[in-house]
Amino acid sequence: MTPEVQQPPPQIVRQGYEPPDVSNRSLMIFFLVFVVVGAAINVGIWGLLKLYMAEPRAADVITSAAPAPDRFPPPNLQPIEKHNQLPWQDMQDLRREKNAILEQLGWPIDPETGAATIPDAIVNQLAAKEKKP
Repeated sequence: MTPEVQQPPPQIVRQGYEPPDVSNRSLMIFFLVFVVVGAAINVGIWGLLKLYMAEPRAADVITSAAPAPDRFPPPNLQPIEKHNQLPWQDMQDLRREKNAILEQLGWPIDPETGAATIPDAIVNQLAAKEKKP
């Protein structure tokens, strides 16, 4: 026994329309069930979140006799016991070291500004290299 397929009225077929395969009532029931199930799942997940947040956190068990590495040490604020200088003193030492290195290389340092200037010989060498194709 084969189910009979209902034929649409000839007037509808002449106008170029096809009858829908699913009724509007079925679609409304589907969407209503879809929304209710979605809301129930969200409420359930929210309830689990509240339940798990209320439980005390289990302490991490140390599984090794070796000391744990200090991965995030606190910042060394100056002055400290091993480094008893202030930041401006550190900056002076750094500039003094850099100026000594630059003077060894033959770069003159302006005493007023403390800025090193590139020697003319180096500038001329670089200019000559750039001119060569």
